[in-house]
Amino acid sequence: MYQKFLSAGSAIVNSTKKSLIAITELKNKAKGYLDEVWGRVRGRLISNSVRKSLFGREIIEGINGFSDNIATILANKGLTLSEFRLLQQKRYDLMSVSERSLIDAIRNSVAIPDGSTILQKVIPKSDISKYISGDYSQIGGFVTSAKDAKHLRTFEDIFYGLRLDYKKLDGTNPFKLSDGSCGVIRYRTANPNLTIPKLKYSPEDPPLPFTGNGFSGGNNGRLGVPEWNSQFKTPLENSELYEVYSNGSEVLVAKFSTQYNKFIPVE
Repeated sequence: MYQKFLSAGSAIVNSTKKSLIAITELKNKAKGYLDEVWGRVRGRLISNSVRKSLFGREIIEGINGFSDNIATILANKGLTLSEFRLLQQKRYDLMSVSERSLIDAIRNSVAIPDGSTILQKVIPKSDISKYISGDYSQIGGFVTSAKDAKHLRTFEDIFYGLRLDYKKLDGTNPFKLSDGSCGVIRYRTANPNLTIPKLKYSPEDPPLPFTGNGFSGGNNGRLGVPEWNSQFKTPLENSELYEVYSNGSEVLVAKFSTQYNKFIPVE
């Protein structure tokens, strides 16, 4: 009887140990599963935070810009939109004195961007990878205020509105409509220090389609935009790099990291 009691007791202990082991294993599995789930959720939260657009089209379109104000500006100058389109395409040195006075007055009505202004730089599709690799980390040259170029929605709009049909000194075209897209950097910088690009009446002046009148001289039905000339500056944290396509869609590609001094891809 005593032996049976010991056997029964031993069986109960063994069973209890197995149950405790099973419970522990179950708890560990449950913890592992919960940790995995939380890791996925946390990753998505971080990813969504990174992917959240600060300077997307829906933001820019809500900011009052040149295309919103041009009708009023022209009415005050007694000029029609059609007349202005022709005027902004005209090279500054080929304008009459009265035309220069008129285009200067219109151009000077555009506020000078400051550190709070969202600026925009259009780059060739082939340069997107260079900004991501860190080969390029500064932005300069001809830029616009993003709000003033918001009416240029598709790659073709941007191409014709900004007159990207220019050639480099070696005769090549950085921008080609056949590429189907271009890069668009929307950014802020601490001290823009921008100037209006005007003719210098020297060999340094770029050839047409550069107008030297302060506007991009849009053609093919696209309204040009007020241009600015910028020294090369490092963008502020979270400035954004987009790819804009011929169908008008835009994709957030990367955000600028001041820590790494380059654009980091958004996954």
